[in-house]
Amino acid sequence: MSTAVSEIDKSINLAESILEALPDEIMSVGHNFNYFSRQARPNRARTEADEANEQVIFTDFGQARSVELKLPPPDARAGTFPQHNTPGAFRKDFETISSLRLTDYEGLHTVECLEKAGFKLQRAILTRKHIDRVAHQFANLSPRCFRDMMCLFDDSKRDFEVWIKIPQDHDQWAVHEGKRVPVAIDIDIAYINPRLDLIQFIQTVQYDQDLNIIDLRHVVFEVGLPLVANQSCFDKFGNLRNIAHVGVTGSKENSFENSLERLDDGTVIWTSSDFKDGKTVSGAALLRHSGEVVLLADGDRRMAEFSARNLGAEGINPKTLAWTGRYAASAAKAEADDKYVVRTEYKQAVRSQVYQIVDGACIPGPEPIFNPLRLI
Repeated sequence: MSTAVSEIDKSINLAESILEALPDEIMSVGHNFNYFSRQARPNRARTEADEANEQVIFTDFGQARSVELKLPPPDARAGTFPQHNTPGAFRKDFETISSLRLTDYEGLHTVECLEKAGFKLQRAILTRKHIDRVAHQFANLSPRCFRDMMCLFDDSKRDFEVWIKIPQDHDQWAVHEGKRVPVAIDIDIAYINPRLDLIQFIQTVQYDQDLNIIDLRHVVFEVGLPLVANQSCFDKFGNLRNIAHVGVTGSKENSFENSLERLDDGTVIWTSSDFKDGKTVSGAALLRHSGEVVLLADGDRRMAEFSARNLGAEGINPKTLAWTGRYAASAAKAEADDKYVVRTEYKQAVRSQVYQIVDGACIPGPEPIFNPLRLI
């Protein structure tokens, strides 16, 4: 104990002697210069934009440099998840693509239903890297929702039992690694939830002659019933179209199938399809970011006007300020040129609602979860 006390006393005495030897005024050798403060370049005129972008940063011991930060422009794409948008600037050439019917996927509840419908069992192996890439595709889902969709009850799972159906009435083929692959026709791949023994989702894939995917549909099921159908495809103009199919809306007289899209610049495409009497009649309209509504020329005019009305291009009675129930070309003008506030607010509400629907959709992108070329 005495030795320990002795060592402590020596340390205290040394510290006291150092303090007694110090001068009365102590000069600080440090400095408080903020290397990340917004400092001026003194030799040139400056603007507020310069001040916002210029920073002084520490580059080496005792050295600093004034730098100008070049930040990317703000993302003009609408919504939280830009992977759902058709990439690129706005183009005027779009093909009218008919809405999908969820009834086409009804009756596929269980393994027994799939076997009766002509599906065959196959085993798919997904690497960790592939699963991560699929998760990136469905980035709108939380990690837990994605694991639930893929039934990843065990993170080490790599083997997946899937069911595949190739229609028999086809005559176009391509060769891949010595195997014949049907092209220009739908190939269905179904995935069963192994715990519930109910169908989880179906992806429908279509190839062209070069075995490029030209159409992929992702159909989500809930308790064995088709709930939502989302599609990634290329139209005849080469545009990548990411489409959320929302089913039947409207009055009893106009119970049409509907589908929604959103482009990079915020433009909305609404498509209405009528499947009555064994025929498919479709029409579509665009709602530009400015509020202008444009009818797609290649579709049915009546259906295109119905879609335009859903986007806000409907007439307003100037006396009663009530909606007329009919399409009006005067209502297709930009919001800045429209004197009716109720119509501009309606277009804004439509735009916001469509963004939410598209953001919440499981848009697959032109890449399947389970590659049919490895299953055929």
